[in-house]
Amino acid sequence: MRTGLLEGTVLAFREINEWKFVKPFYIGDTIYAELTVTETKALPRIGGGALISSIAVKNQMMIFVSAVR
Repeated sequence: MRTGLLEGTVLAFREINEWKFVKPFYIGDTIYAELTVTETKALPRIGGGALISSIAVKNQMMIFVSAVR
């Protein structure tokens, strides 16, 4: 997924803890992702920080189809 939000700012992508598919995706579907930052943590030793986010994915009918944590 390309949001443009993290480009040029992320040094590492560490993990996906949970990814649930509630409904199927179909060829031709348009999907929308809503990213919410749920936690931040300063890491002054490396001159940056870490964040934990969740992503809700909906299809073109705005039906919830997937969740990422």
